[in-house]
Amino acid sequence: LHDALPISSISSSLQECSLRSGATMATQRGRTPTRSGSPSASQGVELSPQPGESAWACRLHHGSNFGSPAVWSAMLVSLFCALILSTPSLCQSLATGTPLASHCNISDPLTSMSKHWFDLTSVSPTRRFQTYYCLFIAATLCWNHFEGHAKFYNWFYASGVKPSEKRGLGHGAVKFYGVIPAPKLTPGMHSLAGFITIASLCISCAPWAPRICLGVAYFGWFFYYSQLFCATKAGGHGGTTVPGILLMLALSPALSSSTADLGDDWALNFIKVQIAATYCGSGMCKIAGSLRFKQCWADGATMQAYVFDAMWSRPGGELTWTLQGLAMRCPRLMVIPSLLSLFFEFCFPLALTSPQAGVAFSALGLLFHIGIYFLQGFDFLSQWCPLFLLFALQPPELASTGAVHASLLQGAAAVSSSSILSSSGLAIAFLYTAASVVVSLTMMDLWYGEVLPWSCCPMFLVPRNLFAQAMPRWWSMTGAAEQRQAGFMDPLMNSPANAKFYMPEEDLFKFPHKLLQFGSMSNVPKDLQKFIRPEYLGHPQDEILCFANFTVPAELRAALQDMVRFTFSYSEADAWNDEAIKKLIDQQRICRYHFEKVPFKPKTS
Repeated sequence: LHDALPISSISSSLQECSLRSGATMATQRGRTPTRSGSPSASQGVELSPQPGESAWACRLHHGSNFGSPAVWSAMLVSLFCALILSTPSLCQSLATGTPLASHCNISDPLTSMSKHWFDLTSVSPTRRFQTYYCLFIAATLCWNHFEGHAKFYNWFYASGVKPSEKRGLGHGAVKFYGVIPAPKLTPGMHSLAGFITIASLCISCAPWAPRICLGVAYFGWFFYYSQLFCATKAGGHGGTTVPGILLMLALSPALSSSTADLGDDWALNFIKVQIAATYCGSGMCKIAGSLRFKQCWADGATMQAYVFDAMWSRPGGELTWTLQGLAMRCPRLMVIPSLLSLFFEFCFPLALTSPQAGVAFSALGLLFHIGIYFLQGFDFLSQWCPLFLLFALQPPELASTGAVHASLLQGAAAVSSSSILSSSGLAIAFLYTAASVVVSLTMMDLWYGEVLPWSCCPMFLVPRNLFAQAMPRWWSMTGAAEQRQAGFMDPLMNSPANAKFYMPEEDLFKFPHKLLQFGSMSNVPKDLQKFIRPEYLGHPQDEILCFANFTVPAELRAALQDMVRFTFSYSEADAWNDEAIKKLIDQQRICRYHFEKVPFKPKTS
């Protein structure tokens, strides 16, 4: 680690950021010097010199450095490249920039394996995409269920924590589409819903009633995921694209037609429009956040701060923690992926203009989500990223703004037609797509509320700076080593201090592993105060809030307070100061070291 994170003068740095002795409570008061520029050792946080080499000499992070999402990413990248190379018309279009006049039979990797079951060479592009997509979603859903979702829901159902009283989508357990309440299932019923969904996805790839199977999978998805809204790999927005895609495919006549009429492939264009609007809406949220908080989202400091959050709550193993530390120490380098992220999201509608643009944005999207997983631990690879296979499978005739426009006109005509019943599938698909686009492009999540699975995906919209004086600090540590994997509750969202995702302090003691949340709410912007419970707002800056399901030792409590005071002792310009960031990483490591030293025995009911 010393080689991976070359921190000069480790001994003196750890002494400077080591623990103060004699700390007795979370609300200890002390002097917090603040100045412009970088504080020296005498001007920074006042610490008594104690050696802290042990924090670097032992392994503190016992989670996986890669995990199953790394496998999914490797499979997706390999499959994406293989499908492009096995599609002659698409290859020629990418090489020459000229789409072919007609699409031809495609020989793809799955065809040779499926000759004796079903033939992919004579089916529509919609059918080919549906086969690959459903098999991938079924495989990852099955893996996540047995990896941890089944175990998690057994605990969550009987835990008695306040969030377990609700069911729904997203971190807030909202109603389906904002209006339909979610049922509360027993663990057995939940596993049955998962089995039915997985089986329906697999059977839909066979020639026996694929549209009916997709309809069953569409409803099964809601029953299954609405019970897991608090889980790390099932809550939030990681799988919210799945139901819309399944519904479009279920309504498409191309799945049950033996003809190769491209006019029946409107479902693919509707899916692309929904995805483009979602990404564009997410980019718009970040741009709006930059304007509202008067800080550029792509300045490097924002990504640095979000990576630092993940070092606490989702560190993975020592290798991923080291990568996170390296990223933190390169905020100027982080400007490049930050700008690319904004470009990718806001300009994703350009992916609909040509085969070349579709493939380019898909490749950028895979890199985007792989980077998010390794640096932040959020898994969008298993349930979200398979949609990019669409851009590797579509014939060039469908990969243009003209084809998308024609499908939208076709849908609008079906809605206004006097014989709407005869084209009800197309009309429903068009109305669903229109509603999804409106929710995303108007950023409805921000001013109305969530209507999942429609969303503008506003996560990470607030521009950040680790040393911002007028922003809150809030971090979490968990004793669950595999926090990045399925089977755990999100360690940061639900908190005694959170007004929107409130969980009483006594509920922390119902967790089967150590859990600690701490930080400062002394300075919170007005726009963010609605997320904090009033009793925790505006406390003195030299006090910290600390919640844990164990008795916090004095040395750990002192280290946590030093961490918070340290961030207030620098100015915002020091986010690009390597010395300040090195000290921040040192202190975070020390906090983790003392957290890991605390013995823990879960309370049994």
